[in-house]
Amino acid sequence: MSQTQTWLRQMDSDQDDIQKQMSDARNFITWFAANPCSKNTPHIYISALPLCAKSSWIRQHYGRYTPRLAKVTSNQLDEAVLAIWNTGIDIFSVTVSLEGDRIFSGHTDGSIHIYDSQTGAEVAGPIRAHTSRILTVAVSPKGSHVASGYEDQTICIWDSYSGAAISEPFRRHIDMVISVAFSPDGSRIVSGSFDNTAIVWDTASGAILLGPLKGHTDGVVLTRFSPDGRLIASGSGQQGMVWSVAFSPDGTHLASGSHDRSIRIWDVKSGTTVMLPLEHHTDAVLPVSYSPDGAHIILGSTGGKSVIILDALSGAAVAGPLRGHTRGIRAVQFTSDGTRAVSGT
Repeated sequence: MSQTQTWLRQMDSDQDDIQKQMSDARNFITWFAANPCSKNTPHIYISALPLCAKSSWIRQHYGRYTPRLAKVTSNQLDEAVLAIWNTGIDIFSVTVSLEGDRIFSGHTDGSIHIYDSQTGAEVAGPIRAHTSRILTVAVSPKGSHVASGYEDQTICIWDSYSGAAISEPFRRHIDMVISVAFSPDGSRIVSGSFDNTAIVWDTASGAILLGPLKGHTDGVVLTRFSPDGRLIASGSGQQGMVWSVAFSPDGTHLASGSHDRSIRIWDVKSGTTVMLPLEHHTDAVLPVSYSPDGAHIILGSTGGKSVIILDALSGAAVAGPLRGHTRGIRAVQFTSDGTRAVSGT
């Protein structure tokens, strides 16, 4: 089905209705396959179809031809499940452990807090080196370390369980550090700064392995390793500041969110866009992230204070706008199983 969606998009014709049907069908099949009811085929009709969102083409089409379905009268299935945990301190960055069990937030008072993703209870922290504002946090693939970038131009690495500093702060940037990211094996960190450079560090020692890398004419606000660790993507200008970049799980595509309100999907090998710029928000798009299976992209806005989830192949919105924040959204990410998403402001 993914290949069919790609083929339809490449046809360069008006296929929006078919794309919507294919997207809904793919979402329905994915949900059913991941659910325990998939062990019994009749539950396609007994459970999956009546519990499908009323806005889905699958529900609208096949529901008419399936008699005596269970009738779901509540409209809650068409609403987003939304949990809000008020930390009491402004959040500048948020990320989720690979296992999806912990949420890490970096705050403007220089502290890192770690929460249980199920209950919202704080399980560690606050971790604090100084009072300089944290602008970015990242968690290592194994979840054992947390990296934080600060307004005072430094980077710190922490034990995510004890809160102890792993090493002395990394120093080389000459302006605030706005982005940090771990390599897939956790051995390296790439940082981006408002000094217009990116640097690759050894996680254990803090030694500079590469850089400072120059080429941007504005602050490097986002850095990411490719899934195989061979490439680094960095964001700066794109007819306006690029606030976020994210590799697809297979490393073939790159999504970027920009101050000009657009989302762009790029082919990594050719450097060309694979679809027209998408504009689902009415304000700047700060964070953007892929789901673990690459089927969806989640994005957040500043002025709109909302989250939207897109089909990665068609660019069509499949959920949202999801509202609940009272300020612009600075970070979004899916959990590792793709069933939940976290946003922070």
